[in-house]
Amino acid sequence: MPYKKYSSSNDKNSADEIKEFKKLISSLHKNGIEVILDVVYNHTAEGGSGGKVYNFKAMDENTFYIKNKNNIFVNFSGCGNTLNCNHKVVKDMIIQSLLYWYLETGVDGFRFDLASVLGRDSNGQWAKHSLLHELIEHPILSHAKLIAESWDLGGYFVGAMPSGWSEWNGAYRDTVRQFIRGDFNQVPELIKRIFGTVDIFHANKNGYQSSINFICCHDGFTMWDLVSYNLKHNLLNGENNQDGENNNHSYNHGEEGLTENPQILSLRKQQIKNMLLILYISQGIPMLLMGDEMGRTQLGNNNAYCQDNPTTWVDWDRKKDFEDVFLFTKNMINLRKSYSVFKKETPLIEGEEVILHGIKLYQPDLSYHSLSIAFQLKDIETDTDFYIAFNSYSEQLCLELPILENSLVSSN
Repeated sequence: MPYKKYSSSNDKNSADEIKEFKKLISSLHKNGIEVILDVVYNHTAEGGSGGKVYNFKAMDENTFYIKNKNNIFVNFSGCGNTLNCNHKVVKDMIIQSLLYWYLETGVDGFRFDLASVLGRDSNGQWAKHSLLHELIEHPILSHAKLIAESWDLGGYFVGAMPSGWSEWNGAYRDTVRQFIRGDFNQVPELIKRIFGTVDIFHANKNGYQSSINFICCHDGFTMWDLVSYNLKHNLLNGENNQDGENNNHSYNHGEEGLTENPQILSLRKQQIKNMLLILYISQGIPMLLMGDEMGRTQLGNNNAYCQDNPTTWVDWDRKKDFEDVFLFTKNMINLRKSYSVFKKETPLIEGEEVILHGIKLYQPDLSYHSLSIAFQLKDIETDTDFYIAFNSYSEQLCLELPILENSLVSSN
């Protein structure tokens, strides 16, 4: 493997990477930007039984990895092995690693890839008290922002993290995608997701801050590809299109992939704006995939981690063609920052801060075939009322509007 240098220096024996990284963190902090470091403690590059020996296997593979009763590497990571995170030696190594990045470089927190692996014991079972608990109880690391990707190949644990963690909300992602696509039976779920997913995070002391709301992330389709492809197109990854997620809840709106049809292009842009609107009015912490604000595409590749080429590079020229989406994103961010009703730390008060409507006032349709919902939100601090309506039906609907004294009206 050729040597790759992650600094501006050509001296491969220098420590310039870490010096430049610290300088980057410092500069970002001066500009009011926090840094969350993505960390992967669930597997290593050594793989399973046929993998190469780099370090941990040579030291003691039975200490560092989870194995089954047949002495075979357990694979909750999808990469051939699973780190034995709750063995004392491994646990101490992870904690020391986190302390280094937090104290020495100044990052503000961590996003843990397949974090549920950190909650498994040496038998691969979900542990009642694990490293996940120790991190949230740690005298230093508990002050960092701790964000979990709460699933692995062995299970889905969103809402099961110890109280105090924030979690990527996979239920939010799936519900918004399905509602926008026009799937039935999504309105009751959409209301839960917009109003903080308390059905999942009710026991978490972080409240709404427990939910990291997202529609797209580095894994899977970009937002533009989500509205442009019915199927994944991963042949360039060299695995016969067998890699990557198959259940994407995507819809191409009439043509697969690239098109010059102005009606389809317009509809795709509108659907992106619809998703952005939902994202930025939802209780919780919004997370936007870089480039979605200007239509970044991977040409239907939803597992492009292995592509170091224009497939994954950000094409800044696309901003010219997506200026309307870019400006819409900026406006939604400004709207959210301006009104506290979109970023509450306590539950919205029904009847005072939120009122549900349907096509008729005060008559929300939560039935299986419903494709629309409307509601009022009141920002008490500024005495401002919002009326927001969502319609995923293919035809227009005529909704009865409330009379609002101080109002901003939005619909999709």
